[in-house]
Amino acid sequence: MPRLAAAPVENDLWQIVIKALRDNRVITFDYTGAWDEEPRPRRVHPYQLLFDAGAWFLSARDENRAARRIFSLARMKNAAVTAETFKLPKDFDYRSETGDSYFGVFKGAERKRYRVNFYEEAVVWAEERRWAEDQRVEEFIENGKTCVTVEFSSSQHEKVLEWALSRGGNALPLEPPGLVADWREHIETMGQRSNAAKDAKKPVV
Repeated sequence: MPRLAAAPVENDLWQIVIKALRDNRVITFDYTGAWDEEPRPRRVHPYQLLFDAGAWFLSARDENRAARRIFSLARMKNAAVTAETFKLPKDFDYRSETGDSYFGVFKGAERKRYRVNFYEEAVVWAEERRWAEDQRVEEFIENGKTCVTVEFSSSQHEKVLEWALSRGGNALPLEPPGLVADWREHIETMGQRSNAAKDAKKPVV
């Protein structure tokens, strides 16, 4: 099997997280979020380990935010197990929170209906996989070629957006409006950066 890109986790951190999960113990650590410039202290109730795209994550209740969050183990520093314990909610089931779609560990608060068209070589890729529990795939013909529309429900908006963008010009989001708008914004940004790079290479006369 070929090697994949991965986010390494220090062995000492593994031991801390596993002990906290096993004993229902609160843990503390410093964490750099995706939008943070500096690490911030966190105090959490660890619920479950999750694996996605070569990286390990911890689903936990953040005491400061009084809400569940997902933390990348690779970005956790100075972790420690406290003496304080907690009770895992009886109804906790992470799989029930992703809107019955299969796009990894990250999720949003609202479940929506998604529709995306796929063209050319992306057709087989989109059609042969199961992306969600209620998935529907419909074929249509455009310019004499078979294309497909994939439709499903999901609460994983950001991951669905990444999914559509990953097929480049062979994917076209149709619904919901938020997905279409975000996809267009990314396409426009790529165009602007491409044009800026071309202008930077032009010789000065």
